[in-house]
Amino acid sequence: MHLIIAAIMALGGLAWAINQLLNGAADAKGAVRRIKWQHRHGKDLVAAIDDPRIAAVILLGQLMRYEGEISPSDRDRLAEIVEKDLRTPAHEAQEIVAQALYILGQRNDAANELSKLLLPIRDACTPEERADLLRLMNEVAARNGEISPMQQILLDRTRQRMMD
Repeated sequence: MHLIIAAIMALGGLAWAINQLLNGAADAKGAVRRIKWQHRHGKDLVAAIDDPRIAAVILLGQLMRYEGEISPSDRDRLAEIVEKDLRTPAHEAQEIVAQALYILGQRNDAANELSKLLLPIRDACTPEERADLLRLMNEVAARNGEISPMQQILLDRTRQRMMD
């Protein structure tokens, strides 16, 4: 009987070790991605953005962040938006969300750099695509009911500067 218990404990220990190894690999992959991003783009990560999808996710993430920390379900929602609304493959959507949230995490309020964020969007997107982004921003801001004053300010400033 004690051999069976020892075997079960050994299997449990092995499962725990494998789980820790996989978590460590995911953390290492994220760290490598961040280091490459910083090395490639220097200190001003916002000015280096050339993909309008990353800029859009930063704006959507900032709207979420006005309500508190961005949760794992918020990350999933952002990835879903990138995949479906911005027509991006799933693996690429996860990468875009990771990059955008990393940049957002380096900022107190991304709205302070709205002009830089809107450059790739205005350069690469049609007026219809920009209107779609504004619609998405309104949906994200209103997802928990009322739109907060900070969210409304960001929505208004984005609408004004994007349509100029």
